[in-house]
Amino acid sequence: MDKNKLAQVFTEWLKAFEAQKPQRDDDNPAYVGFAAGLMLRALVKLKPVTLSNQPKDADKSNPAYFWPEGYLYVAFCLNVRGLVLEADFQTEQKPSDVLNETRTWWSFRETVNEDPSLAIAFLDLFAGDEPEWTAPQLFRTGRVRELAGRFYKKEVISSDAG
Repeated sequence: MDKNKLAQVFTEWLKAFEAQKPQRDDDNPAYVGFAAGLMLRALVKLKPVTLSNQPKDADKSNPAYFWPEGYLYVAFCLNVRGLVLEADFQTEQKPSDVLNETRTWWSFRETVNEDPSLAIAFLDLFAGDEPEWTAPQLFRTGRVRELAGRFYKKEVISSDAG
């Protein structure tokens, strides 16, 4: 573990956290998930942990062996996120099944190497929430999505349509 990089992670996270901190208390539960995503973004960007040795018989279909550093970062962020949601807002986090899919982890690793901000959306996906893929680095409250929904109707496609 590189302690200087880890210090940079927390410094970058704190700046990003303070920059978009919500003004309304009712936005705080949503901000917990966003803040955890900001931490994940800093971790995958600065890479403070490097695996030195992996067991020869490691099952690479297990996400923890497929990308051990990324798995560590996600586990840390999900655990902190879940603990804060439970302690401060009496809300239970319900991680998605994709957390165990190597295919999703492959996509996660490739995508965040190109754009670390997408780590925020992937953390939402792993946490079982609706990811914001277009601009995940911007905090949006539920009110923003509600307003946007007034202008865009979701198409419902029937399985009988032909």
